[in-house]
Amino acid sequence: NKTIVSVSYGGTPMTLVKGQESHDGATGAYASLWRLLSPATGANDVVVTGSSSGVVISGAISFTGNHATVPDVQSVSNKGTTGATTVTATGTVSGNYVIACACCGSTMGTPTQTASWLKNVNTSDYGNNGAGSYASSAGGNVVMGYSDVGDGWAIVAVEVGAAAGGGTILPMMMQHHGG
Repeated sequence: NKTIVSVSYGGTPMTLVKGQESHDGATGAYASLWRLLSPATGANDVVVTGSSSGVVISGAISFTGNHATVPDVQSVSNKGTTGATTVTATGTVSGNYVIACACCGSTMGTPTQTASWLKNVNTSDYGNNGAGSYASSAGGNVVMGYSDVGDGWAIVAVEVGAAAGGGTILPMMMQHHGG
């Protein structure tokens, strides 16, 4: 199984929030979300360690005003072999954010929410394409996804809770293919 085993930012280990293998853990891809509360400011190195060699595609987004100690309200994941890459965060709270990371063997298409990053490497191997997106919740269900016609895909999402006077969070959206 190909996974991300650790991520650090500025030498500080990050916490895995949620990970999901695509349809085939032996040859497929792995999408995961990591976080760090109150990260160091300024330019810092991100170090990613995978369980095997292969392509790593990643992106990052930071939030301020989130819950200072427990920002993860809920995390969800999904996987498939055909159709659009989607996952639904149910019963979200108005004012919170939902962030997602996905990987797919097909070209990642248009996101259902605001794109944060997108990297299409090729479409000849599982998981060589990745993307991250985010959405502000108005409450209720938030659907995160991409308009690809999947070829072995995985997606993970987390609802980030808001709090008055909250801290800063740095979620890392990772995709790994062990190729």
